[in-house]
Amino acid sequence: MITRIQHARLMRSRRSFLRAVGGSALALPFFRSLEFSAVHAQTGDMPLSFIGVYYPHGVSSPLFQRQAGDTEDSFSITFTEPRSNAQCVLAPLEGFEDRLLIIDGIDYLAGANGHDAPRTALTGSGQNGKGPSIDQYLAVEKGLGDQTVFASMVLGVGTNNTDHTDNVSYAAGGASLPKVIDPSETFRMAFSDVVAQNDPGQAAELEAKRQQGQSVIDFVRWDINRLHSRLAAPEAQKLDQHLASLRDIEKQLGAFEGSCELPAQPATFDKTKRYNGGEPNFEAITNLQIDMLAQAVACDLTRFATLWLADLSAGAINGTDVNHPAYSSSVDVHNAVAHAYSIERGPGSSADPQSWVTLGVQNRYSYSKVARLLKRLDELGSLDSSLVMAVTDMGDTSNHSSTDVPVVLAGGANGRLRMGRYVSLQPNCPPDNYWCGEQEKVLKPNNQLLVGIAQAFGVETDSFGEPTNPSHANGVLPELA
Repeated sequence: MITRIQHARLMRSRRSFLRAVGGSALALPFFRSLEFSAVHAQTGDMPLSFIGVYYPHGVSSPLFQRQAGDTEDSFSITFTEPRSNAQCVLAPLEGFEDRLLIIDGIDYLAGANGHDAPRTALTGSGQNGKGPSIDQYLAVEKGLGDQTVFASMVLGVGTNNTDHTDNVSYAAGGASLPKVIDPSETFRMAFSDVVAQNDPGQAAELEAKRQQGQSVIDFVRWDINRLHSRLAAPEAQKLDQHLASLRDIEKQLGAFEGSCELPAQPATFDKTKRYNGGEPNFEAITNLQIDMLAQAVACDLTRFATLWLADLSAGAINGTDVNHPAYSSSVDVHNAVAHAYSIERGPGSSADPQSWVTLGVQNRYSYSKVARLLKRLDELGSLDSSLVMAVTDMGDTSNHSSTDVPVVLAGGANGRLRMGRYVSLQPNCPPDNYWCGEQEKVLKPNNQLLVGIAQAFGVETDSFGEPTNPSHANGVLPELA
C-alpha cells in the first residue's frame, strides 16, 4: 500500500504530465501507459497487474516434476524424462526462469474435483460457493481496478459458457462472469471504443473508417503527432512502441477478415465456438486474444484479467506446430489423451510412459501460450509489474483428482514475491516411480496460495474462499515467503 506522502507525490507528478500532453491525450487508448511511464518513473513501481490463465486437462506429472538433483533455486525446465524420452512441458518458458515461481502439489479442497475444479482454481470455493475469484476480489471488491477504464477483462477461447465447468472468473455472490471469445469484440471493446467512448458521432465515424480499411491509429493520427511532440524521448519511444503493437494487431485482424468474407463485421471470425466448427480458428484467436490482453495491460486499460485457453481437440491444431501422430483433425483430447494418461498409483500398478508424451503435447502447447503472453508483456515493458497465474483443473487427469495440482506464477510481481524458484510440495519420489504413498501427503490448500496473492497486492486479509474444511481457507502458503 502506498503512503500518504507517496500518494501526494504521485498526484503532483500526474498533474505535471497532464499539463505537458494536453487534454487530447485522454482520447488515446495508450494514454495511461504513457502516463504511468512518466509518473511512476518518479514515484515508484508501476501498478501491479494480475492475469489468471486457465488451461485444460491437468498436467503430465513426470514431464513437470523437479528432477533428481534439482533444488528450489536451481532447476531445469528443459530436461528430457528418461522413461518417455519426452521434454519437460515447461520448456516453452525457457528464458523466463528468473521470473517463475513454480509450485507443484497444490490441493483444491472445496469439494469440486475433475471437471468441476475450474470453479475452484481462482475462488478456493466449490460449485455452490458464493465468493469471488481472486481477480474480481482484487479488482472490484477491494477497488484496485477503479483507476482503469476496465476494472477487469474476462477473455476466452472456444467457449463463452458460464457453467462452473467452463469458467474461472466469478463476481461476489458467486455469479459466473461471461467471457469475450471473439477477438474483434475484444479489440472494439479495449481499443476502438475507448478512443470514442463518450462521443457517439465520433464512434460512428470511427466505425465507418474501419469498414473502409482505415486504421484506428490513422483516425487519431493528428492527436498522436501533437502528443508525440510534447513528450520526452523515453515516453516518445514508448508511444512508438505501442503504436507498432496496435498496428500489428490490426494487420492480423484485417488479414483474417478477408478469408472470413464478413465485410459488415470487420475482423469477425466466421466460427469461434468449440463443437460448432470453431476449432480451426483457435490458434489465430488465441494469439490475438493474448496480444490484445498484453496491450491492454501495457496501456493500463485494465490491471486484472483472466484468459480461458482451449484444448487441441477436433482440428484445433490447425495453424500450430503440433505434429504428434496422436493428434489429428478429429482427435478428442479429453478421451483419447487425458483419460488415457497412466502413472503408477501404488505398489504393483503399471504406467504407460507413452501416455505422458501425448498429454505432454497438450501441456506444452498451453505453456507456449503462457510464454507468448510473458514475451508480449516483456516487450511492452509490463512484465516486471505483472503477476501471471497459470492454473489447470486436475493433478491426475485420468483419475480426475484435483490434488497435487501444478501452478505456475510468472512475471516480476513488482518484487512482492520471490521468483526464480521451483517449490515441490509433493513427496520426493524416486526417479523410477512417480507415486510415493498417500501417507506422506501434507495438504496444501490453494486457498492459502490465493491469500498470499491478495497480500502481495496490499490487501490485508488472512482468509480466502470457501473450502470444505473452513480452516483450510486461513493463512498464507508458507512456501510463498
